[in-house]
Amino acid sequence: MFHVRCLHFPQAALRQKELEKSVQWAQDNDKTLRQIQDSLANTDRHLSAYLNDHIDAQQIPQEAQVAATPGPIGAKPRSDGDATKIQSELSSHEATLEDMVKKNQDKKPSPRVLGQIDLTQKMLTVVLTKFRLFQKPANYDVRLSECERLLAGVKSQAGVLGIRSVEQDVVQSQLDQCMKLYKVLSEVKGEVETVIKTGRQIVQRQQTEQPKNLDDRVTALKLLYNQLGSQVTESKLELEKSLKLSRKLRKELNGLTEWLAATDAELTRRSAVDGMPSDLEAEVAWAQV
Repeated sequence: MFHVRCLHFPQAALRQKELEKSVQWAQDNDKTLRQIQDSLANTDRHLSAYLNDHIDAQQIPQEAQVAATPGPIGAKPRSDGDATKIQSELSSHEATLEDMVKKNQDKKPSPRVLGQIDLTQKMLTVVLTKFRLFQKPANYDVRLSECERLLAGVKSQAGVLGIRSVEQDVVQSQLDQCMKLYKVLSEVKGEVETVIKTGRQIVQRQQTEQPKNLDDRVTALKLLYNQLGSQVTESKLELEKSLKLSRKLRKELNGLTEWLAATDAELTRRSAVDGMPSDLEAEVAWAQV
């Protein structure tokens, strides 16, 4: 009997040790999860405040590399945040949770531990979404809308650029209007290109809650700009050509008018001095010279 009890002591001690390790592991997990949850809650508060105040990562010192897109003009930096630090912390939390989930697959964790891991992962997902939105330039929507407004204005006026008359004054007026539209497109080109590029990056990095809507708007903006650029440029060339021909025609008409006036004056003079000519065919031949 004593021998049997002696055999059970090492086994009991081993089970006790395993139980203690399991308890310690659970306590460590619980502590780590609480720390991550506290950190995420704090980050969530900061990001929510930034988003509500329309502050983006570009307005924060040492902005994250992943947010290196054109930002607000004249934006004032803030000293109460660091996007790089936020990025680093979130990446660390993500790696810790992945490692914790992997290790739990080899054990039999309590429902409480599994519930806390799931809760923490959901918190991380929410914060990551807000961080992506935080990396979107705060004034991007305003800039996109302004580009759309400008191009819509050009489109509404581009329809009257078709040649309506051969009169020089009319053609000149149309060309002046065309040049104004041409200037608008030239001046807005850089901003449109930047807005399109930034929009593509925002969609790719999931920095918007409506990626398809934004992608559609950016695509439509690009197509409209290219269409208007082609239309206005073509109208400019046609109107310039028409104006050149109109000027040539006016010059020739002026020359013809002067010749007719001079011929009429000469015929009138001759008629007054010599009376009706006897040789009408000779007079006609002279007038045609």
